[in-house]
Amino acid sequence: MGDINFNIEKNVDLNKNVNLQIDKNVNANVDNEDLLATSETDAEAFGENALAETDAFTYVNSEPGEPGEPVLNPGSIDVLGNIDDLVIGDDGDDDDELADTIEIVFDSAGDPPPDVDDINGFGSLASLSAPPPGQDTPLPDPLLSVTDLNLTQTGEIIEPLVEGLYTNDADWVVNFGERTLDLDGDGTETTDELLFTVPEGSLFLADFSPPGPEIEVIFEGFAADNPGFFTFDGVDYPTTGFVTEFESLQIGATGDWAFEAASNFGGAVPPIPGEGEAFSYGESTAALDLNGDGGNLV
Repeated sequence: MGDINFNIEKNVDLNKNVNLQIDKNVNANVDNEDLLATSETDAEAFGENALAETDAFTYVNSEPGEPGEPVLNPGSIDVLGNIDDLVIGDDGDDDDELADTIEIVFDSAGDPPPDVDDINGFGSLASLSAPPPGQDTPLPDPLLSVTDLNLTQTGEIIEPLVEGLYTNDADWVVNFGERTLDLDGDGTETTDELLFTVPEGSLFLADFSPPGPEIEVIFEGFAADNPGFFTFDGVDYPTTGFVTEFESLQIGATGDWAFEAASNFGGAVPPIPGEGEAFSYGESTAALDLNGDGGNLV
């Protein structure tokens, strides 16, 4: 039987294209009171001619921001005007000549409307300024309106001046109409009605000057633990000072009224964000002599 020879040759070429796409979303929320940079690495090599190496580096640098802080912006209103009437109620007492009630009437809807000599503002209320002070200066638009003020005798008489203390039975409100103001000083203007309220239960001092019918009513003090306040955009700002006076030279005739009110309007200085940079770097190398010749490491 003869010899059989096999000769097989085969060439194999492998070509493979690999497309690798990595999408990575990072959402970092760091609450750290100070700068922090940490790094940790470990490299271990086993066997002959093995190599393991790692390098890591982190860096943080920043310019700190400034936190926000509360502020108080002063504002003041100074108003002069007139009233239609100063009505004196019947006196039911036998011991003195003081009236039981005093009604101060404002005709804000009159035609023509009542005059005002001056409406001033400073600080936060600068935009309330009216024309320069002068007799019969028209009311600004929108119209200022004042509710009637009803005062009831408290029964306290101050001798020998024949003066008496009276209290208001309901809130007394001055409405400056719709205004566009920046009361908190943060640069954002808001449009709303600006109100000033003297709360129910506040005290007024009435002086009936004998022998004539003259009467003068002066604000004495707010109700206990309930100061007057401005209201704007749903926020009440307690007044830091208030003075008012009503005067009638003759009972039944038109009198004059004046008041000054001041307040600190609360706001906040917005925080200033800081600037900074954070950097992290890492590198690693690992190699092993597979064929033992100490040459090529893979």
